[in-house]
Amino acid sequence: MINYRTVNGSFDLSGKTAIVIGGGGGIGGATAEMYAGKGANIAVVDCKDNVEDVAIELAAKYGVKTIGLRCDVTIQTEVENIVSKVVDTFGEINILANMPGYVELERASSIDIDVIERHIAINAV
Repeated sequence: MINYRTVNGSFDLSGKTAIVIGGGGGIGGATAEMYAGKGANIAVVDCKDNVEDVAIELAAKYGVKTIGLRCDVTIQTEVENIVSKVVDTFGEINILANMPGYVELERASSIDIDVIERHIAINAV
C-alpha cells in the first residue's frame, strides 16, 4: 500500500538562486514572488522594460537579493549572457522557472506567418 503524505507548501529556499524567465508579470511574476517569499534570490528575466522595477519591489518586500535582466529568449546569445550575469551576481543557479509567453491578439485570418513563428519560438522554449 502507498503511504501518502500531505504537502503543505512550507519549505525554505534561503540561499538558493532562481532565474524566472517571464518574471515581469503574469504567471512568471507570481512565480518570482512565490520564490522570493520562500527566501530565494531572484533573477527576474523578461523582454519587458519593467524587470528592474519588479526586481527592486521583490527585494524590498521580501528582503532577498534580486537582479532584473531584459532578454529576448529567441536569441541564444542573450540567454547565455543572462546566465553568465546571474552566476556572476549570485555564484550559482539552483532553480529555473521558464515561462515566457507571447500572444498577438488578432483574427487568425489576419496574422502573418512571422507572428506565428514568433509565437512558436517564444511559447515553445
